[in-house]
Amino acid sequence: MDLVKSMQGVKFDWLEHEKIKNNPTIVAPYAFEGGSVGFIAQDLEKVAPDMVWTDEEGFKSVDYDSMVAYGIGAIKEQQERINKILDRIKILKEKVNG
Repeated sequence: MDLVKSMQGVKFDWLEHEKIKNNPTIVAPYAFEGGSVGFIAQDLEKVAPDMVWTDEEGFKSVDYDSMVAYGIGAIKEQQERINKILDRIKILKEKVNG
């Protein structure tokens, strides 16, 4: 899956910014303090633009909630591949053991 290959987790420290500090819609501004982990929105946007929000000032953010659906889809796809490999192994074992 191209999405998974292009995603690289990063550690970062939040910078104090008026956009967050004075935004009345952010109910937990303390969540934007100190160290955190995430993804670079600009990189993610290249392969999954629906997971990235861009505000009127051009600030980008990742919609982590929607990533859950992609993650579950990737796990299901991976399990299908594993099952096919296991089936092939079973057939090869049967051929070898006669």
